[in-house]
Amino acid sequence: RLPPRGGLLNPLLYALIVETVGTMGGYLTGITVENPLLPQAKLSTGLMIVLGVLIPIGVVLSLFLWSVLLHVSLLLVSGAKEDFEATFRVISYTSAADLFNIIPIIGSLVAICWKLYLLLIGVREVHRIGTGRAAAAIALPLLLCCGIIAAGSAIAVMGIIGSAQ
Repeated sequence: RLPPRGGLLNPLLYALIVETVGTMGGYLTGITVENPLLPQAKLSTGLMIVLGVLIPIGVVLSLFLWSVLLHVSLLLVSGAKEDFEATFRVISYTSAADLFNIIPIIGSLVAICWKLYLLLIGVREVHRIGTGRAAAAIALPLLLCCGIIAAGSAIAVMGIIGSAQ
């Protein structure tokens, strides 16, 4: 039922608030409840303040970056039935899942899974495309990022091996 139009400001503010709260809450929970799977660094008060300023900036940048990547992917799979605004709105409102980050130990895993599910349904419904096409559009940016990380890792390993010889 998400309208594809209605402006960018409300979705942006929603995502900014929810993702900032989820990220900071997840970090604070991680400090108080030891997670054997993902240890948290203990930060000074000054670094916490810096983090509190940088997180909202990162949220805004990531919203626009992921929206552009997803919309380009939708164009590549012929699934962009709506304009960029619709894609941005879907990305923004999937931020609701980030509140699961507050749950100790499993919260981040739940958040990622729920966010991907919401993204799949949101893209499918807003752009009026099939589930397979929506999944392909979502997978393309994820595969691109994984490919870049794998290539960078391979280059780093080859550099280390080359310098060791």
